[in-house]
Amino acid sequence: MTVFAATGDDGIYDQCSTGGQNVDYPASSPEVVGVGGTTLTPVGSSAANNGSNWNETAWSCADSSTCDGHGGSGGGISGNVLFAGFNKPAYQGAIQTAPFSQATKRLVPDISADADPNTGFPIYTSDPTDNADAGSGNLVFGGTSLAAPVSAALFTNALASHAVTTGIGDVHSALYESYAHNNGSFRDITIGSNGAASDADHDPSVTAGTGYDTVTGLGAPLWPKIVSAALSPIAVPTATAAMSLTHPHSSSGSLDMSATWSGSASSGGLDVHQATVEITRAGQSAPVYFDRNAPATGSYPFRAIPGSTYVLTVTAHDIAGTASPSKTATVVVPIDDENFIFSKGWQRHNGGSDIAGSLAQTSHRHARATVAGTGKTYTLVARTGPSYGKLGVVLFGRQIRVINLRSSHAGIKRFRFYAGASEGNRRFRFVCLGDGPVTVDGMYVAR
Repeated sequence: MTVFAATGDDGIYDQCSTGGQNVDYPASSPEVVGVGGTTLTPVGSSAANNGSNWNETAWSCADSSTCDGHGGSGGGISGNVLFAGFNKPAYQGAIQTAPFSQATKRLVPDISADADPNTGFPIYTSDPTDNADAGSGNLVFGGTSLAAPVSAALFTNALASHAVTTGIGDVHSALYESYAHNNGSFRDITIGSNGAASDADHDPSVTAGTGYDTVTGLGAPLWPKIVSAALSPIAVPTATAAMSLTHPHSSSGSLDMSATWSGSASSGGLDVHQATVEITRAGQSAPVYFDRNAPATGSYPFRAIPGSTYVLTVTAHDIAGTASPSKTATVVVPIDDENFIFSKGWQRHNGGSDIAGSLAQTSHRHARATVAGTGKTYTLVARTGPSYGKLGVVLFGRQIRVINLRSSHAGIKRFRFYAGASEGNRRFRFVCLGDGPVTVDGMYVAR
């Protein structure tokens, strides 16, 4: 459901939904379409407005009987001394004009429509307490309390012309996508103001200007074009995610991790504005890193923990807030031999292709290497060759596997020696069986 909310001085909490129901959201909420007001004036005649023979300016209210002699179209930055305000939503990244592009809070209005009581809706009322014209029951209704339901009606009428009967969800993306593409979907209102400058408070401007402003927003929408854009396939941006140990074979930086990401526009799409980036460590609730407003392309270095599994998740957002499919990258950090507990008889040997630049070796029968890790599957990394022997794998005091390191070709190999039905913390003991030297380089634990 799309909700249209009045932003003018006549009632910032006066809203209308596409269903014609009153709702109770503030106009600066990111979920509603904030509607400012305009004044329509015929050019040279009072002919029906054909889209080009009337002038349109921001509506400023000077009638003390309707708005206390100040205000009008309304708008500004979300928040005040009692309320911190809503953060700037992603779709408002399409606003590239200063000073509004620098705002960190939600800006209103989004759009504007006729709000001047002099050009508003004539209605009839039988309520004698209403200020009807000369007691006739006739009056002209105005204010942004008019602009909001008029915008909702024009929106639903445009949807109906496309035989849409179930709605299309949030329309903000279509509004700001159309604005960013500069496809003629708005009449830019460049004349007029909110009212008295003394009412500006901390708002960036009270005067309408070229492009977005906090008086009339993006301008007066041409709904047929916006609905056509909303019903067309959206060009979705793309994202990439990569993560790795920076120097896996260096003793000085074996646990240094680097996460990198990038977002890019697809063909016909808008520039990518930012990315949502999260790095999590399996088994931990708090993220290692999280930034909802990360740069479109960036990196994050961090120190890894042996035996951990890290997941990088990246979602790119274009300047109108359209999100890419999320991309992920996963790295399982090995437990290096330096984290094993060794009995007597083991020696450490350095090697340029070993995890963290070294491994442990022994030829002593019954020499033991013990290590624990939490996960489901466990993989040992060891050096192999023609002269090497066998390792026994012991769990809970029972030998569960024999790993044969003898091979016709020297090298480094991974041996998946255990797979559990569920995650658990398990302690394994690797035992030299005495028929040749054996090596231990590290162990991977996958969750």
